[in-house]
Amino acid sequence: AGHPKSPRAAEQRADMVDRAEMKKHVEQIIGEVGVDNLSAKTVREKLETALGKEPGELKPEKTLISELIDEVMAQQEDAEEEEEADEADMALARGSAAAVSREEESSERHIGWMC
Repeated sequence: AGHPKSPRAAEQRADMVDRAEMKKHVEQIIGEVGVDNLSAKTVREKLETALGKEPGELKPEKTLISELIDEVMAQQEDAEEEEEADEADMALARGSAAAVSREEESSERHIGWMC
């Protein structure tokens, strides 16, 4: 039996590895450059350097690089939202604790008034 799918499957696996590796680099690049100074071209150029590619070699991968940037940005936004939610929960917990301690203080005062 022949293996007509094997070369293609191997190519797809190589693409997957490259994509995962590229994504890691994109995360690092975005971390270094910052969101405010971010452009797809900057990411592509830094990615080419990080991967040891020739300048312009990843131009055909512009769509993939844009997808990776979007994915990384979405992950960062999700992480920020989770942090904000955690902070809000902590603030609520602190607020509740403060409210409880105020109630305790006021009940102690009420007890004093009863005497």
